[in-house]
Amino acid sequence: MLGAIVYVPVAVRAGYAVGSGLGRYVERLLRLTGKIEYWVLITAVIVVGAVFVWRMWGAFRPRAGP
Repeated sequence: MLGAIVYVPVAVRAGYAVGSGLGRYVERLLRLTGKIEYWVLITAVIVVGAVFVWRMWGAFRPRAGP
């Protein structure tokens, strides 16, 4: 509890200082991150789909027997 009494006001003040001083940079970073987020999501869907198709294709492919 004593740690929280010290930590919370310091964290709130630091957040306020960073938020007020770097607001336009943070907004630019969030816009850039939003664009990157879509590309990462699209890439992940393509990779997962490709792995799924590859595994299904291997499961139904006839295997050479002895």
